[in-house]
Amino acid sequence: MSRRPGRTTPDFGGRYVKNGAWSPFYTTKSSNLQVVTLVNGATPPTTFPLYQSAGLQNYLKPYLDSTGKVSIGPMSVIILMELGQTNRNMNCFDLQDQALLVTFSKRHPNNGHGNNLDGVDVSNPGQGSGGPNGAVDLSGGVDDEIR
Repeated sequence: MSRRPGRTTPDFGGRYVKNGAWSPFYTTKSSNLQVVTLVNGATPPTTFPLYQSAGLQNYLKPYLDSTGKVSIGPMSVIILMELGQTNRNMNCFDLQDQALLVTFSKRHPNNGHGNNLDGVDVSNPGQGSGGPNGAVDLSGGVDDEIR
């Protein structure tokens, strides 16, 4: 992702648990390119042709144009992660361990956790019966984040 004046560049990352232990944490800011981001018009960075990986081609295909470039909205980003292999020359370094499509929105900003401004909504009724202090939230079905 490119940095735009006055905006923060998001940093995405991932890791996994194997035999009860956490793997190293790799992010888009890591220099080893274990986590990469793709925006509209980008070419997927692979060390192998896409036709050699049915899995990669299948899940990326809906987001590629006829020339193989990423075709997503201007507020979207695809994040690909290779978490199990660090040697980019190995065939298993395929950026398929975790994949995310993230779409940002200017229309629906929220207060950080998807709730309405009063802290509850129908998808997150809070503690008790659904509203503040266990009371029924009369505005639970109203999206008070639309401005």
